[in-house]
Amino acid sequence: MSAPRVLVTRAVDDAAALCHALRVRGAEPVHLPLLEFAPGEGMRGVVSAVARLNRGAWIVLTSARAAPALATVDQTPSGVRVAAVGARTTEAVTATGVPVDLVGDRGAESLMDQLLPHCRSRILFLRGDRTLPTVTEKATAAGVDVTELVVYRTILRRPSEERVRESLRELTAVCFTSPSAAEALSGCAPPTWLSLARDSLVAVALGETTATALRSAGWVRVRIAESSDPEALARIAVD
Repeated sequence: MSAPRVLVTRAVDDAAALCHALRVRGAEPVHLPLLEFAPGEGMRGVVSAVARLNRGAWIVLTSARAAPALATVDQTPSGVRVAAVGARTTEAVTATGVPVDLVGDRGAESLMDQLLPHCRSRILFLRGDRTLPTVTEKATAAGVDVTELVVYRTILRRPSEERVRESLRELTAVCFTSPSAAEALSGCAPPTWLSLARDSLVAVALGETTATALRSAGWVRVRIAESSDPEALARIAVD
């Protein structure tokens, strides 16, 4: 019996751990990188924005891609705390030397529900250009001021038709780690294949936000990973 083929849509430098976890579970990972990233214009304003924060303020990150912005900061002001979504983002932030005070394991909305009762000042939200407005909307509704800085941009890739065709054959599941990955696949996959895949393949979603985007796009067999660990994604994709 051949190993189940699982499509991995992560960027080139993000896919190794997930591909390894799939192999450990007996699957054949098929890496088709559909995203790449570039610094956002907000990177230039990070140092000054952090310096203006007062005691009781929070810095919020919902993606590991935003963490390099904190590496440009020598020191956060006293009394300013940091909140991050997921273990991967937390690890990326702590790698810059900045401690994380609050971790949300179930997405941005859950994180904000935990954070807002403890916010005594304002929020600096370091985000991507395609990040959903959940953090800002929740904070604004609670009467908390938010400063947003776009510190990275997401670029949707279009691999060659030959590579796409070879990658999409005989799949059993697709791993999506963001709504952007779902959009990118829709932009390069043949319409006939996409129509069949949405009904038949398991679509593994990293978080409720990605799952909602997949359902809206017509994916039927959506499964949500209980954490951002590659092992969690691989377990659902294979089991």
